[in-house]
Parts: sequence; C-alpha cells; structure tokens
Amino acid sequence: MKFRPVVFKREWNNPASNTMNYLLAGLGSQPKPAFQAFYRDFFARENLTYCQFDSRGFDALESASRIVDDVRRNKFQNVRIYAISVGERVAEMVEMMMFYDMDAKIEIIAINPCPGKEHLRLKARVWLVPAMILVNLVSFLLGWLSVLPVIWVGKDQKISVRVLADQLFAMCQSWEHDVERVSGVVLSSKDRLLDNRKSVRAYGRVAKLGWTKTKHAQTIIKSEEYLTALKVLKEKVS
Repeated sequence: MKFRPVVFKREWNNPASNTMNYLLAGLGSQPKPAFQAFYRDFFARENLTYCQFDSRGFDALESASRIVDDVRRNKFQNVRIYAISVGERVAEMVEMMMFYDMDAKIEIIAINPCPGKEHLRLKARVWLVPAMILVNLVSFLLGWLSVLPVIWVGKDQKISVRVLADQLFAMCQSWEHDVERVSGVVLSSKDRLLDNRKSVRAYGRVAKLGWTKTKHAQTIIKSEEYLTALKVLKEKVS
C-alpha cells in the first residue's frame, strides 16, 4: 500500500460553493479535535477537508503535494488553509507550489506557526533537539510498533510515535520562505516554544495579527481564547 502522509476526510456543508477549507493540525494532534471548538462559528457552513495524519509518518512535502493535487483535480477556485504549529510548514509549501497558479486563490490562516527552527526561541532549541533525538530513537527501537496510533490527542483521535518523531524533526529543520498568501496569524503571549518577535517579522508584512494569552497551540484546552482571537482576526482581514 502506498504511503500517504495525509488522509483527506471531507465534509460538504456548502456544495454550491467552490471554496474549500483545508485543516492542518500541529505537533502531536489531529485536525478534528484541534479545530472542533471553532466549528460552529467558522466551519458550519463551509466545505471542509480534514488533513488527517497517517500513523506511518509525517512528511510536509508529500502532504503539500497531495493537497495541491486535490485542489487541481477538484478545480477549487478558492482555497483557505488553516494551519497550527508545524502544520504551517505544509501550508507554506502549498503556497510555494501554487504561487503562480492562476486557477486557484490561496489564503492561509496560521495559528502559532512553526514551519522551521528559525521561529523557535533559543531556549526551546536547547531542549527540542534532544527531545527530537530521543523520540526518534524510541521510534527506531519500537520498529513497526512505532506506527501504531497509541498517543491519545482527542475523542477517537490518536497519533503514532512515528508521526510525533517526524513532526519534531521537521520543527528542528531550517525553513526560510517569504510568505505572500498568509492573511492572518494568531500568536500567543505565553508561548515558550516560539519567538514571537521572529513571527511578527516573518508575517507582519502581509498578515493581520491576533493574540491570545495562552501557551503554544492550546486550541483544545484554551479554545475560547483562540476563538475570540480568530473572530477579531476575521474582522481585520475582511
């Protein structure tokens, strides 16, 4: 069976619309629980594609390629990507691949975006690299058991040790890309992983910024704060 880093789970809430929203979760999560709190206010009347991470691994480039192929195959004219944390790496790769595509308009809304190590705090790099090495070692020692979805991330949602290891590896890799299609970014004032100053420099030129008083990517346990920030952001972008 061919490895597919993301499995699409579609939800047609507005079949007459040619807009598709792709949802990409972040580190150690899946899109359904990560975005559940925003469903009524943002997605109830929108066409959705949950980009479910395959338990056999996380591959940003292959994931982006699958999304691009899906957009072109279905001829979606308007594409909106909501990405959390390391999921932003996939979103920005989609932007690169479709930058000169005249058939589809791309828009990205990023939540605590971490496409690469350039966005990390210096202190976070100190512990994240050893953590990445340790988790990858555990994954190697587990062998095929590492692809079993055993890490609970929400109701009926789990990920594997292999996915977590690959995501940590991606966050520790270099990524420099001048974004153009990011319209909104939510940052967190208590984020101990990301250096918000770097995020403001990277995205402030083209995107409207919103803020929460949360730690990194807490869209599940601090959902109300993120919902408020997204509503404010939506008004700014409109």
